[in-house]
Amino acid sequence: MSALEAGDRRRLMAAAFTTVAALPFLLGGTGKNPSTGVATVGQQANIASALNASSSSTPAAAPDNTSDAATPPGFLIGPAPATDPSEVEIAVPTSRVGNIIEGKASYEPFVAEQAFTGSPCAFAGAPAGTPLVVMDLDNGKSVGCTVFGPPSASARADIVLGTSEFAQMADLGQAPVNVRITW
Repeated sequence: MSALEAGDRRRLMAAAFTTVAALPFLLGGTGKNPSTGVATVGQQANIASALNASSSSTPAAAPDNTSDAATPPGFLIGPAPATDPSEVEIAVPTSRVGNIIEGKASYEPFVAEQAFTGSPCAFAGAPAGTPLVVMDLDNGKSVGCTVFGPPSASARADIVLGTSEFAQMADLGQAPVNVRITW
């Protein structure tokens, strides 16, 4: 059984037929010289010509701007810039010593990296073999490590330190901690 009552169904059908009948008039006009609905744009444009262009049967012709090439379009009215800039300075961050990144640090035991000299850490922001200094932003303690590769996808941290290095910087129960990484 339908959720609509008989009267509601009739009203819905009447609204649908009325919409279908009115649709050609709404989209294309009456069929005789349909208006484009485009108003004149430029220096010669004004509200009267815009209204006439949308209501008249013949679209208004665009103004001839070929004779005056130095005139800016109507939407750029205003003084021209005093001078064009001849040089533009672009600040590009360096990727050498002195980089600083803030992020999260966690820990895990690195068994496979035992042969790695130094304190290993996993960090994707620097190439393997890069020495890093990791500082806990909460207590100011820091520890040094050397990158051996990127952290695993399940790490949920920007840098992963060995368990003993992390313990020098913060309690293991606090992981992950906010850190500043410099190299």
